[in-house]
Amino acid sequence: MTRAARSPAPPPRRARYADEVQAFYQAEVARHGLTFRGLGYNRRESQVRRFQVLAEVGPLDGARLLDVGAGLGDFLLYLWQRGVECDYTGLDICEHLTRAAQRRFADAPSTRPRFMVGDILEHREPPAAQPPYDVVVSSGVFGLKAAGNAERVAPTLERMFSLCRRAVAVNFLSARAAHQAERSEYLEPTAVLHAALRITPAVTLRHDYLPNDFTLYLYRERRWPAIADERLREGVGVEGA
Repeated sequence: MTRAARSPAPPPRRARYADEVQAFYQAEVARHGLTFRGLGYNRRESQVRRFQVLAEVGPLDGARLLDVGAGLGDFLLYLWQRGVECDYTGLDICEHLTRAAQRRFADAPSTRPRFMVGDILEHREPPAAQPPYDVVVSSGVFGLKAAGNAERVAPTLERMFSLCRRAVAVNFLSARAAHQAERSEYLEPTAVLHAALRITPAVTLRHDYLPNDFTLYLYRERRWPAIADERLREGVGVEGA
């Protein structure tokens, strides 16, 4: 009998990253329970403010949405509380958080959300002519100083963008923050912006809502009028339009 081929094991550094992330959040949940504190947030208000900025990437009502690093599904709950209904899929590297989210939303009154365990860099969707999601969002996945975390930024942005039809919204802790926690990863906004611009020219950087955080929006469609492209091709300054 021929055995089914096993999926290749993740590279050692990626496996170490996963182990460190899972160990951290298992300890946080053991200490604080299945709460925002168990997800590494000090204050509910800061979590909600990050969600608010993610949701401003564009219309989410009726969208197919992938939440990378979904945790307990708090972003979905945030949307529901504001009347936003979407076709939601959550992906998280931590199995204990994913199972808790599945239990939490098992009796959801509307379209039942899906929660899956996995690393976005290894996650695969069924082949399709179009990207499977309208919008991909991610909050807090780069906040923990784990093995290879900073090295994952560019490939993760590329992977998330490959899965979206309209936009990606993702936040980071900012290296411009005056106060920095020892276990947290603070990234230089201009470096992450540079990585995003290699993927699409239509990028927005938000560094205006919290003193220690920034968010990037990456769009499929260019956000400027077509006349701007025409004038640039002609060598005419757009400001003189």
